[in-house]
Amino acid sequence: MSGRILFIPPEYDCNISNAQILKDTCLVPCLLQKYYGYHTTIAAYSIDESLLKIHFPDCKFECINYTGIFNRDAHTYINEHANNFDILFMFGPYECYVEFGAIYKKCNPDGKIYLKLDMNRYWLSRIISTQHFSALLGMCHLISVESYNLYRIINRETPFNVELIPNGFYETFPVEPLGYPEKENIIITVGRLGIVEKQTDVLLKAFLDADIPGWKLKLIGNVAQRFLSTMETFREHPKFEQAVEFTGPIYDRQKLEEEYRRAKIFCMTSNVEAYAHVFAEAAKNGCYIISTDVDGAYDITDNEQYGTVVPVGDCKTITGAFEKICPDDDKIQEVFNGMYSFARSELSWKYILGKLDILFHLKGLAK
Repeated sequence: MSGRILFIPPEYDCNISNAQILKDTCLVPCLLQKYYGYHTTIAAYSIDESLLKIHFPDCKFECINYTGIFNRDAHTYINEHANNFDILFMFGPYECYVEFGAIYKKCNPDGKIYLKLDMNRYWLSRIISTQHFSALLGMCHLISVESYNLYRIINRETPFNVELIPNGFYETFPVEPLGYPEKENIIITVGRLGIVEKQTDVLLKAFLDADIPGWKLKLIGNVAQRFLSTMETFREHPKFEQAVEFTGPIYDRQKLEEEYRRAKIFCMTSNVEAYAHVFAEAAKNGCYIISTDVDGAYDITDNEQYGTVVPVGDCKTITGAFEKICPDDDKIQEVFNGMYSFARSELSWKYILGKLDILFHLKGLAK
């Protein structure tokens, strides 16, 4: 046995959504059990246990007793159960985890704590000098962050040692090998369309301004209510009806995979991200990535070897990137070959968590 892991979400995620079951929030502890022999328990107010069992039948869920204040209820749970677990897994640098960790260590002095930071540069700049951030990192036996930029900053500006562990992809169904001839002249984006952070208007304007005949833009995801009137304005552009498609959300993961497989280019125009999961999804399907300069963009493109990184909010530069890359099929195919091979060998969660398992053993979190 490698160790017994307890994951308690921060207070804002006290009810774990279905989407989170297949994001790193739950993937990390659940796949450590699936692939590397750990025993994982998720404790929260609620989760779809039937869905959890479909994906991770051996993982356990324990319902935290509800009194109305999650932090207090989590404290009670940890007090009662700390000795049943060897590792406390914490997700994000939230203040509540300082208390959770302190109670866990008090009740189980031999227990170890792993913190996955899941943060972006702006969040880091706000809290790097705070007492709670130092206290949180100081109680952890292993800390990881997803992007090289944050890894470099934290290790340079704090006394704590942080490991670089990126986000990866996890396939819940068999996937056939992908060949470049399956690709089409399609640019896709995937996410919560129209929210401030995603800058969907920037993407639409950049695409509609680009002189790239024969190319299509597909936007996959829910459209924010606030964006509907803006979307109608874009519909007046003569290219819109022929070249732009809003698919709506695609919950069927196999159908979403088909969209990635067909697309030659994946584009993200966000103003802030914490190593977005869609990067790995696009990479494993060999997409050329055009992204704004958010955390993880230089990591996933290997410093632009596999893509182009542009300034946030710069429509003209994004348009220029489309006009430079879209006609250059040889370049797109070259990137496809390199990105597809790299991602398939090094970005699966099984491969990434193999590194984490080694760190657990080196740092004394597992035996």
